[in-house]
Parts: sequence; structure tokens; C-alpha cells
Amino acid sequence: MVAPKITSRTLQNGHPNAVYGVAFSPDGRQLASASLDNHVKLWDVQKGEVLHTLKGHGDGVYAVAYDPSGKKVVSASLDQSLKIWDSQTGAPEGSLTGHGAYVTSVKYAREGNLFVSGGYDKMARSWTFDGQTQVFTGHQDVVYAVALSPTQPLLGTCSKDGTARLWDLKSGAEQKQLAGHEGPVEGIDFSPDGKQCATVGQDGLIILWDVSAGTIKTRLRGHEGYVKTVTFSPTGNQLATGGQDGTVRLWDLERLRESAVLEGHRNTVYSVCYRSDGKLLASGSFDRHVKLWQL
Repeated sequence: MVAPKITSRTLQNGHPNAVYGVAFSPDGRQLASASLDNHVKLWDVQKGEVLHTLKGHGDGVYAVAYDPSGKKVVSASLDQSLKIWDSQTGAPEGSLTGHGAYVTSVKYAREGNLFVSGGYDKMARSWTFDGQTQVFTGHQDVVYAVALSPTQPLLGTCSKDGTARLWDLKSGAEQKQLAGHEGPVEGIDFSPDGKQCATVGQDGLIILWDVSAGTIKTRLRGHEGYVKTVTFSPTGNQLATGGQDGTVRLWDLERLRESAVLEGHRNTVYSVCYRSDGKLLASGSFDRHVKLWQL
């Protein structure tokens, strides 16, 4: 049986600088992209057109996320702030500070108004719209990415210090340290059932972990150079990764092997995100482009 061909389209009239973050709205109709041009763009996915350009950050924007309702967007920036926006109008709704350095990542919890961020200050932080609620300290270097378990109050972080860590979201206590990479760990994500997490790093490895035991289930390799980003599909049977080689790669988690290499970007892929139906994948790259892949 021949696998169906995966087609892509590039969103036009986008960013004039590198795209570091992409995120679909919960209903899949919008896509947000974050760029080193200091702006966030909100896109109509079907039309491929820019709905709003969110201006207000004083430096590059590394990451972006929608709240569970899809009505708000939060962005994380090198200007050391997080900003909240109305996704329908593009209007700014607030700015949060607390990281003493670049903010590299942001993720929303599936319920409520809680979101988490990580940064160059070696810390992760949790927030509500009213301000900071918890600080997670323990990493010895930059926190590159954060992730939230969909099934329990658990925060995952990964760092330049070569570790990923799991934390109690409420108390801030470190629960497990995941040490399996040789070198900085660039990305982390939880499976939809919360039983696994995946990490990727500058060693070129994708590692699947058993969350409850904190042990390695398997190691995968395919990218040339370091792997920058990882995300589980909504069904949990597939992983998508992006890396220094400019490719997006799909991984079959039932057979534990690479299932597709998506070529088209001309530089490092910094972010990948599935639409909630699993049929569309977005990628953002240092080549300044956002691509949509029909799966």
C-alpha cells in the first residue's frame, strides 16, 4: 500500500524575519505565528490570509499559544514579557513580567486560565491573567520549552542543562529529572493520555519517556543535526518533529519508526503544531515561512 502524498502550502505575505512559534486555535480556524520581527500574526487557515498583526513587543517573539476558548492569545518575547491579546480583534489585553531574561516558551492548560512559560532566567513560571502564581526553580541553564500534561497537574520543562524535568504544577515541587540526552534538550511534549512524554535535543535524538516511572521507553533518530521541536498528534499515535536540517519528520509510534520526511523549508524548523483534527500540521522556520501540511 502506497502512503498518500502529503501536500503543503506556504502562507504568503507573512513575516520578514524568522518564525519561532506556531499554534492553532482550538477550533482550527485560526493560526498564530510568532517571529523575530517582534510581531505575532493571526491567520485565517482556510483562506491563508492575515487577519491581524499584533504589535506591542519590543523584541522578537519566541512563542505563542491560544487559551482553551480560542478567544485569547498569549505571546512570549525576548523583551522579557508575556502579552495577552484578543484573538478576534487583535487588541492587546495585558502584559505580564517576571522573567528576568528572554521568555522562550508558553503553553496554556486545557482548562481554566492558567498558562506556563520558560525563559533564559533558568526558571519556569505559571500565570493567570491576574499575574504569576508559581515559580519552578532547579534547572541550571536556559529553559527552552515547557509542556503541560493533559490529564494531571504536571508541568514538563527542558533545558540547555541537558535535562528535562517534571514538576507538580500546584506546589512547584520537582518530581522527576529525565536525563537521557547528551547536550541541551530543546523540546518537550506530553501524549494526549498523559502516560508518555517526548523530548528532543541537540544530540539529534527523540526520546520517549514513561511519565509515571520517569524511564526511557525508546530512542528514535532520523534528523541530521539537532532536533528543535516535538509534538504529539491529537490521537497520540504519531509524533511530529522539526530540526536543524530544515525538515519536518513524522514518526509512527505504533511501529516506532519514521513514517514521512516533509521537505520544503530552507532552514531550521523551530515549531510544529497539529490542528485538533490531526489532518493539518503547521510549521514555522528560520527561513521566515509558515507552512501548512495536509496529512
